[in-house]
Amino acid sequence: MEPLRDSLARDGHPTHLTWVFREDLQLIRRRKPVIVDGGESFAPRIAIRAPLRESNEQLAHPLFERARARGLGVELCALCRFGSTTACYVWGPEDEAAQQAMMMWTDQVKYARRLPFEDAVRVESPAAWALRRLPTLLMRRGGTWLDGIPSRRDAESGRK
Repeated sequence: MEPLRDSLARDGHPTHLTWVFREDLQLIRRRKPVIVDGGESFAPRIAIRAPLRESNEQLAHPLFERARARGLGVELCALCRFGSTTACYVWGPEDEAAQQAMMMWTDQVKYARRLPFEDAVRVESPAAWALRRLPTLLMRRGGTWLDGIPSRRDAESGRK
């Protein structure tokens, strides 16, 4: 994880990593574009339920080890800033087609950062989280990148 922390530090981002799963995240539509790689983007903002579960870190480590054991590579992705931390997730391809699509090597860890890399919206109220759920579900009907983030249920069951 040091290469990821070094990259974050070079760009002035928090180097303390917190681990998130699909259930911790929601998407918020943008009204104004952001500039990403010189072009305008309406990429949705990320909302994170707070506080995060303490078990997230304990679930992320075995998920990482299972992905490495499959021999198809593993990705550690810095998703966004979350207060004084960087929210990250672990992902491992299920098969060789997914491995090739993500340009991953079998014996190395791929370190990535989502762009735009920005502050997450912190949602502490269960009522506010529930209200934000419907727009996220509507956005995800056709599938989004959020679907690729492992769920807590998959991590707990050892499926991913």
